[in-house]
Amino acid sequence: MPHITSQNYEGPNVDIESLQNALDACRVVESQHEISLVRHAVQLSSLAHRSILYNIVSLQSEPEVDAHFIDICISQGARRQAYSPKCSDLALYKE
Repeated sequence: MPHITSQNYEGPNVDIESLQNALDACRVVESQHEISLVRHAVQLSSLAHRSILYNIVSLQSEPEVDAHFIDICISQGARRQAYSPKCSDLALYKE
């Protein structure tokens, strides 16, 4: 697919600069609903991270930690996560 710029754009006439300004403004202001969603996501992520720390001795590998994190999130109703957990070498924690 070719890269589209304002010079080769053949669609409806759009003021790209004004559109960009409007999009930027929308990213700055969040509604109470959006804030509550972020807070809920933080609570679920914190729960999953605490569960990993509580169970770290029994978890044997990074994929197992990842699966545990996702299991906690899904069991709490969050089927998709914004990121996967970043796990360093578990051997460091099992000495």
